[in-house]
Amino acid sequence: MELSYNQFSIIIKRLPHFENSYETSSQKGELSLYNIAVAIPTGKKAYIWHTFHKDKDVSYMLDIDKEKQIRRAWLLDTCDIHPLSHNTIVIGTIIENEENTHKYFVVEDMYYYSGVPLKNIPFLNKLSYMKEYIHICNKMTRDNSFKFYLPYMWNYNYDSNDLPYVISNDHIDKIGYVPHHLQYRCLEHIVPYINVFINKRLNLTSQPTVVSSRANRQILYTIDMNKPQYKYPSVFLAQADMQNDIYHLYAYGTKAS
Repeated sequence: MELSYNQFSIIIKRLPHFENSYETSSQKGELSLYNIAVAIPTGKKAYIWHTFHKDKDVSYMLDIDKEKQIRRAWLLDTCDIHPLSHNTIVIGTIIENEENTHKYFVVEDMYYYSGVPLKNIPFLNKLSYMKEYIHICNKMTRDNSFKFYLPYMWNYNYDSNDLPYVISNDHIDKIGYVPHHLQYRCLEHIVPYINVFINKRLNLTSQPTVVSSRANRQILYTIDMNKPQYKYPSVFLAQADMQNDIYHLYAYGTKAS
């Protein structure tokens, strides 16, 4: 249930202050420290906040934009007692299956665990909290149409001057969602997360554990969304094809001076 403007204004004042983990696309740091790769899913980003309202423990989903500014809020669940209700906050991606009957929330990072801020702890320790969080949430969730998962991640051994932007075939067949980009993290040290845009487009099924046989299709170019041209307003022409559900998108000209 989406909260009204007045309800949203009231609860947002109670939201604890936290800072998002620092992310960068620069590879100028000590790359040998990075020893884990995370496949960040494509989809809508959101925070989930476990807290209380009056005499009930509640879970809110906070809708965020590309700048991670909170725009709307949804009430996910209520219960008499929830183990995480003393301020637990995570960020992740919402994934829906093709029939829109199930939603999966892939937990990418955690900022509070039962009131304890996690800003200054290594990702290895944070990962144990995230696993415990997912176990508790899936156990407490009464509606099986909404489930929590960790993103697919694997150990990475640094052996070159740049962090890889290719997902090997050994891992492609195990990812159950469409990756948006790779994110390299360090388990033992507190360092920025490094985002690397991949050069593979995966065509996956709606289930979070099964990958389509067409997962090895390559694209010719990588997309760096940090480039200035992607931040300009753009107008496109869309035309329907003779075939059902096929559309063509056209762009023309350059940005006016």
